[in-house]
Amino acid sequence: MVIAEQKAYKCDVFVQYHWDGRFSSQILAISDIFSKKSISAVNFSFAIIGILSIAYSHTFSLLGIKAIRHKGKIKLLYLSAVWTFTTAVMPVLFNMGQTYSLFQLQFIFFTLHRFIFIAALSFIFNIYDISEDKENNISTFAVMAGQQKSLMTGKWLFTLLYICLSITLLLTLSSVYFFIILAILLPAPIIYFAYNNFNSRMPESTFALLYDGLMIVKALLLIFAVTVSKH
Repeated sequence: MVIAEQKAYKCDVFVQYHWDGRFSSQILAISDIFSKKSISAVNFSFAIIGILSIAYSHTFSLLGIKAIRHKGKIKLLYLSAVWTFTTAVMPVLFNMGQTYSLFQLQFIFFTLHRFIFIAALSFIFNIYDISEDKENNISTFAVMAGQQKSLMTGKWLFTLLYICLSITLLLTLSSVYFFIILAILLPAPIIYFAYNNFNSRMPESTFALLYDGLMIVKALLLIFAVTVSKH
């Protein structure tokens, strides 16, 4: 999921806090990101991401610590948390001292909203990897529940959670436009159909392109919505 989500992240940084009219003038320019007042936050953020990435993919044999990807019970939550931090928390850290706050109600719901979307994608990848994880004795939730039960649970759980958080998020915005509503709610049926049309026989490269591409689709929806709503 890494390559496509990195592309989506670049798009998301641009739109994360521009739905609300209060944030329309706060464009995250590169010069601002690397200004003196935000450079410490930037360094801290990238250091954290580096540490989390190493912990996910590397085993420290001398310390007896397994890579997170081999710990099935926390693999899903870990990946979802890391990508949520990257695409939601980091942009706020870049702009400390401006109008954004990690403790702002809108930001909290936005972060939960993003977490559920990423978790939905991560779980469907877990389902695709069931056979491989079984061979490597990695007990993910998908391995324990089985493919069909996982698909059914994921389809309804993540779709309903996403809808509930979407509505809650919209209620925190001071100004809401049609295309903003559409951009926030449309991923819900996309999640549903992604699970409903799951195909475990699909080539891995095609599967990754299709499902990782949903991050880019979501980002483009927001960019379009913000652009149209400003005119």
